[in-house]
Amino acid sequence: MQKSHIILVGFKHTGKSRHGSALARSIGYTFFDTDALIQDLDSTETRMKRPVREIFREDGEARFRQLETAAVSLAMGTETPAVIATGGGICDNAAAMDELS
Repeated sequence: MQKSHIILVGFKHTGKSRHGSALARSIGYTFFDTDALIQDLDSTETRMKRPVREIFREDGEARFRQLETAAVSLAMGTETPAVIATGGGICDNAAAMDELS
């Protein structure tokens, strides 16, 4: 039987990352936090580790959504099953939501 990714979506600051990490550990899945992936992708380009709110505020929504879509694509592209905690505003990003389906 093929195992699937588990995707956590919900309002910001509701514990998706905390609970997702614990869930992944308990069932032996890899854990991805899309906000952390966004920071990693951004820091590759800027050489700075900025909070996601700062990336959104300073670079604008369009760039943030591009990074968010890329982060989701990276997490979804893994061959091993993963728990993926998304950012609180991901439902506003149609491209990222398409990647999740």
